[in-house]
Amino acid sequence: MNFLNGIAEQYPNSVSLAAGRPPDNFLPASLVPSMLKFGVARESKRASAKIERTWRQFSQYSDTNGLIIPTLKKLMKCSEDLEPHNFAIQITNGIQEALLIECSWASQERGAVIAFDPTYVGIAGAAATAGIPLYAVTRSTNPISAIDEAVTLARHDVSGPILLYVIADYDNPTSVSQTMDERIALLNLAKERSLLILEDTAYRYFNFDTDRLPSLISLDTHGIVIHLVSFSKLLMPGLRMGFSIRACGGPSASHQGMNTNIKSYVSVMTSPIMQAAVSGYLQHVGFDMDSANEERRNYLRDNRDTLDSELSRHFSADTRFNWKKPQGGFFLMLNMPFSMSRDDAITAARDYGVITVPIEMFSPSGAPSNSVRFAFSATSHADLAEGVQRFASYSKFRMHY
Repeated sequence: MNFLNGIAEQYPNSVSLAAGRPPDNFLPASLVPSMLKFGVARESKRASAKIERTWRQFSQYSDTNGLIIPTLKKLMKCSEDLEPHNFAIQITNGIQEALLIECSWASQERGAVIAFDPTYVGIAGAAATAGIPLYAVTRSTNPISAIDEAVTLARHDVSGPILLYVIADYDNPTSVSQTMDERIALLNLAKERSLLILEDTAYRYFNFDTDRLPSLISLDTHGIVIHLVSFSKLLMPGLRMGFSIRACGGPSASHQGMNTNIKSYVSVMTSPIMQAAVSGYLQHVGFDMDSANEERRNYLRDNRDTLDSELSRHFSADTRFNWKKPQGGFFLMLNMPFSMSRDDAITAARDYGVITVPIEMFSPSGAPSNSVRFAFSATSHADLAEGVQRFASYSKFRMHY
């Protein structure tokens, strides 16, 4: 993010197709005061406490794992049909802190983490910060077999728990989703090889063309899934709030106490004020995130269609360029007949006025790649058209210099 922000500042006239953030016109920042007031009132009523006492509670140091856990359990009952009494929640400063906490625990236990290559850079950063080895699995036609091989390799090197990080719905950066068969096979493998699955759901609620498939945690019958939720895309990144949820019984719950200790040293707690605001929003919309995000989801679908159309306009005649129209999420991955590196991204911004993210930057192994990620979530139709045209000009330069 710092790299991309630096390019944007250095070349302010460039069109950015890089920022994987929610659209500015749907950020309800002005509603935060009313969300906060409503949330405190509802939490006060739920706890049968005086409103003054509840305000003091949300203004002070508070429970490390969070104050609005019953409210979030109700959200999970509505969205994933998880029975509240069967699951435990830890509220975090976004999914990124949850990843750091899980990797820190695994590091203390001499464990490891497995992730696809390419994948969200945050898991590689969390693993590196926690000092835990990460085994990158190349995406292939048989991902289950590839994961199994990585587990065997990891078992030779570490004696502790192995975490498997996945984005099952609309992956970042590839936008690929796991099929139902793949989800079941992944859970079976995890049970057989004693893995704990970190299920990142940052883009899960942004499905465009089809119904969502069941989440991994809703299919989990052995307590091996740690389900990670973020409000950065559903509400706004400035809240810096997310949470992890896991079954009360089973392997995923075995280290819950240690995670509380780790979080207490990492951040002490997640802002109670922001927790109250999120609680107010969730209760205001009746925990129906699909209806609450319908307008935002339609906006993203239109942007996806515009990007797909512009790519067809400029690249469909050349079969060396190819892509899959994503069924949801924020991103589209374009495959090209030339490789693209960080330095190439700077050249494209400087000389052609377009900012994109090379897939190489999402590779835990640093493998070169002939692909680039386009983000369509926070860009106007006009900028999408202009950005693709500029990238087409850059592509012509790359193929002929």
